[in-house]
Amino acid sequence: MSVPQQVLIEAVRDRCEQLEERYPGYVTDLIDYLAQVLSIERSQPRNVVQQVEEQLQVFGDLYRRKSSEGTS
Repeated sequence: MSVPQQVLIEAVRDRCEQLEERYPGYVTDLIDYLAQVLSIERSQPRNVVQQVEEQLQVFGDLYRRKSSEGTS
C-alpha cells in the first residue's frame, strides 16, 4: 500500500472513530466497509460503481438489522 493510500485510510479511520456508535460495533463495521470500497476503487474494475453500490447495500442492510436489534 502506498503512503498516500495509508494516509487516506488512517484519516478515514480517525474520522470514523469520532462518530457516535449507532449500535455496538458500528464504527468497526463502517471502517471495514469503507476499506472494502477503497479496495474496489483501488483495483479499478470496469464495474466499480456497481460494486460500490453493492457494498453500500450490504452495509445498509447490516445497519438496519443491527439498529433494529437494539430497539426490539
